[in-house]
Amino acid sequence: MKNKSLMFILGAVLIGLLGVLALSMFVFQDRGYSLPALKEFKNLNKIEVKKSTNTVLFTQSADKWTVTPPNDTADKTVVDAMVIKLKQMKLTSLLSYGENLEKYNLDTNARVEVTAWQDKKVVAHFYLGKTSPTYSHSYVQLPGNKNVYEMAGNLPETFDKNSIDSFRSKDVTSVAMDDVQEIAFVEGGRETMFVRNTSTITNLTATNDKTNFGKPKTEIITVWKTPKGSAANVKTMEELLTRICKLNAVSFAGEKQEEPKGVLAAYRMKTKLGDVDVTVVRKDTNNNYLVSTAGRKSFFHVNETTIKDIFDKAKAVKAEAGY
Repeated sequence: MKNKSLMFILGAVLIGLLGVLALSMFVFQDRGYSLPALKEFKNLNKIEVKKSTNTVLFTQSADKWTVTPPNDTADKTVVDAMVIKLKQMKLTSLLSYGENLEKYNLDTNARVEVTAWQDKKVVAHFYLGKTSPTYSHSYVQLPGNKNVYEMAGNLPETFDKNSIDSFRSKDVTSVAMDDVQEIAFVEGGRETMFVRNTSTITNLTATNDKTNFGKPKTEIITVWKTPKGSAANVKTMEELLTRICKLNAVSFAGEKQEEPKGVLAAYRMKTKLGDVDVTVVRKDTNNNYLVSTAGRKSFFHVNETTIKDIFDKAKAVKAEAGY
């Protein structure tokens, strides 16, 4: 008897659930449920990210992105991730008709407003909440639309940063080593300069190379010399340039009011694209050195090991050249 009662209760519950499902499907059809089409675009030249009263603007000039505030070089990896996710935007489902926005972090105090432009035309505009529990989707709203949708991907990790510094580039330098034409070391008030000299040598290939026998072989020879003719060891110079040309900071260290004086060392390079410098100001806290470069608004903290390695390589270059 008890089993029959239990079966009756379970059957009633199942019928009720099926009824709710059928009713919800009817309601969605009755209210015209469909996913809005999003605009397609090829390129972006401006992105605005706004949360509460804070607005961050990214603008592109040539191949460089600038973030404002503080009108500084943007982190290319972060901006590239933004552009990719904006190009791949796709609504996957309708979650709510605008009820309980706090549940999705889509209330006005928590949401992130994202706007993107192609030339002067807005091609993407939405409000971003939090991610789904699986982090595979994000909750969004569209302007003029109260509905809450799921959008594919984890967008908050890219657009919802805790600090403006998370959007800024920590690259002290980013130069192709082969583009460096001159480098000057300034230490203790004394400057030592090296200039790149290249020559091309054409030889016949080795006689045991049957495939290319008799064909000319071209080799580019690089020599680094001081104005007085002293030559540096090419391998040691390349090791030094490898470290200076791609120098990354661990953090920012405050805004520069003026260029520093009385520094430990400076390395000034002339490249095919312009002048680049690295100034090591002093040993700072937490095993870091305070470093600056022209054209950037902030000082940087660079790892002590990296700076000491640069010091050692610069010393070796000069010693091998007789300085």
